[in-house]
Amino acid sequence: VKEWMVSYYALVEEVDHHIGKLLRKLDEAGQTKNTLVIFTSDHGESLGAHGRRGKGTFFEESIRVPLMMRLPDKIPHGKSIDIPTSSIDVFSTILDYTGNKVYDESDGKSLRRFIDESNINHSH
Repeated sequence: VKEWMVSYYALVEEVDHHIGKLLRKLDEAGQTKNTLVIFTSDHGESLGAHGRRGKGTFFEESIRVPLMMRLPDKIPHGKSIDIPTSSIDVFSTILDYTGNKVYDESDGKSLRRFIDESNINHSH
């Protein structure tokens, strides 16, 4: 298990390094305020929890994924949503924040209503 964790966290550190470089380049180019940055993943990682490795279960460690968004002046810094969301909603959220909501024909629903705390439908 320790070997899995060492490799996994080394990869996390590398991804973090490259995201930092990307964010610095956006700052240098003066594009930070008008660039929606989204970080997510396709699955979690068990890392030995429940005696498992990988993503092949429905335990919390495997099904939870990160979803972080940054759009200064529109998404408050440090904003956290404590309700379950779905990756199907990311595309609709992108269209909403980029002013293209009218073109959304997907099955997803924008997460903006949770971020802005407006028109929240707790059943979705």
